[in-house]
This record gives sequence, structure tokens and C-alpha cells, in this order.
Amino acid sequence: MRVVLLFLLSLSSWPVLATLPAAAPAAVAEVRIVDTWPAADVGDLPRNQSFYVRLSYRSDTPVGIWLRPMYRGQPARAGSNPSARYIGEGEALGWFFLMQQGDQVDEIRVVVGDGSGLGRGDFVAASLPVNLTGGSMPAEATPPEWVTRLKAEAEAAAAEARRQAAQRPMSATETGLTIGIIVLGLLVCVGSVLLPIWGLWRWRGPWRLAAAAPAAMMSLVMLNIVVDVIRDPTSHNLWPFEVAMWGAGSVAVMLVLFLLRWMVGAGRQRRA
Repeated sequence: MRVVLLFLLSLSSWPVLATLPAAAPAAVAEVRIVDTWPAADVGDLPRNQSFYVRLSYRSDTPVGIWLRPMYRGQPARAGSNPSARYIGEGEALGWFFLMQQGDQVDEIRVVVGDGSGLGRGDFVAASLPVNLTGGSMPAEATPPEWVTRLKAEAEAAAAEARRQAAQRPMSATETGLTIGIIVLGLLVCVGSVLLPIWGLWRWRGPWRLAAAAPAAMMSLVMLNIVVDVIRDPTSHNLWPFEVAMWGAGSVAVMLVLFLLRWMVGAGRQRRA
């Protein structure tokens, strides 16, 4: 009987509850695009030059602010800035760079939140149409005052964050993960060179030709880096990542070849 009475009471109170004002939504950060350098319609972005965006923000809670370069509604081939946590009112610097000559960006989206992803803890706070294409000419213009100032503030904040992180002891999981990543990267780089050499030395016929493909690929990658660095020392600032990326492909090809040789018994046939 008590359950029935409570149910009837809840039904009678529903029209009253429906007329009550909804609770105010939680405060969110406000971010506004103030300026850019170079201009949004600059066209060709000089080689190895980042595109900077001056942002004004206000937030009651700590949030991150990131730039998301887009092209035709999809993420562009670009690397963008990490973010500190911002609270209160002030200015922040966003930036990104294009990966290769000819890469394009037609829109910049400013994403704000906790880094958990759009639709969860992040949202697009502002956007700006642009016309940017990765160019081949080196950068020559001097950035405006706000770029230098905000970059220095960002570097100081990052240095302070690194100092605090260095004072915090790493857990066993973090230590193991760091060591694992370093070892894996070294193994990939070494294997990308040694495995094709092994194939060229020990294999015969079509297998040797197959091993020549990753060997030639890694030779071209290394030659391209050396030649470009001789012409422009700043042309491959991220060369370890380039070697690791191509090296992973070389190792993958060689592992597939080893598997195929084992499946068809190529090694046993040769020994026989």
C-alpha cells in the first residue's frame, strides 16, 4: 500500500516538477581568436614555419586549449601544439605546422576541454576559415610581438611543469613503459637496416629481390635526410621519428617475408 501511495504521489507531482526551471548548465570556458600570424589567407606557408594563433580565454575551471587544423572537414596533415591547463582570464598561444610541402588547411578549430575527446570532455569553442598550403620557400619575416611574448610564456610554463614532473618519482609502471618504448624504438631502427641486409646476404632468387625493396627504401630515406640536412640544417628536425616510421614499415615487410619463407619451407629446401 505504501508503494502504491508513493507512486500516485509522484504522478501527481510530475506536472509541478515539469514547470520548474531547469538547473543552470555548468560554466564552460570561453575562447576567442584574436589574431593570427601569418595572415589567415597567406596562401603558401613558408617551409618549417609554424602558423600561430593568438587566443583570449576565460574559464572557471582548468582546461586545455588545442588547435585542430582541418581540410575539407577532415584532420589535416599537420602537427599542433600541446596545452597547459588554463584557468581565469588571459591569453594563450596555439600553433601548428604542416608535415610536407603541398599539405593544405582550410579551417582551424579551437578545441577546449580535458583532452578526453570531442563529445566527451572536449568541445569546439571557435573556428576560423584559412587558406594555407605548405610552401617550399624558407621563412624570412619576423614574428610580431605577441608571438614572441606568448611563446616565451608557454615555454616558461612548460619548463615549470617539467620541473614539477621531474620532482615526482616515477611509478614502476611508468618506468617500465618508458624503458619499453625506448628499447622498441631502438630495435625498430636497428632491425630496419639489419633485417634487409640479412635477406640480401642469405637469400637467393625472388626472395633476395623481395628483401631488396625494404633495403632500397631505407637507403633512400637516409639519403634524403642527409642531402636535405646538408642543404638546410633545419629541414629534418624530427628525423628520428621519420626513421622510426619508415623503419617500422621495413621491419614489417621483412617479418612477412620470413613468415612466407617458413610457410613454403624455403629455408629447409636450401639446406636440403
